[in-house]
Amino acid sequence: MGLFSKKTRKEINLPFVLIENAEEMEAGFVTLEMYGAIDGNMKYLNASYTLKKQAMYEDGSYEEILKHLKAAENRNVRVELIYKGEKLVNFVMDLNSLALTCSDDRVTDMEYVGSGINDKSERETVR
Repeated sequence: MGLFSKKTRKEINLPFVLIENAEEMEAGFVTLEMYGAIDGNMKYLNASYTLKKQAMYEDGSYEEILKHLKAAENRNVRVELIYKGEKLVNFVMDLNSLALTCSDDRVTDMEYVGSGINDKSERETVR
């Protein structure tokens, strides 16, 4: 694999759960964990978001979104996996797919903050 290897992309559907970390939720974050077998290994893909509009925190939208995401746990969402050579290096969750899955278009008003690819679930460290 060369230094300038081309990145390739692959779409996959994975179930997700809402990570209920009290500190993050108090700060207004939404963290989702997509999980499943990727390339023969169990992987946990975590993505954190905030709401783009401050008013959504004030009008109760944030709490409603969390409720809809919780109700839709373990349903599939579309994820684009990004590889450099053979190695999974990043991913992007499709917010439109998430909106359909949880029946709440407001999730498309979330702004990406950060992500991680893990071999263990974040749920194991949060609870």
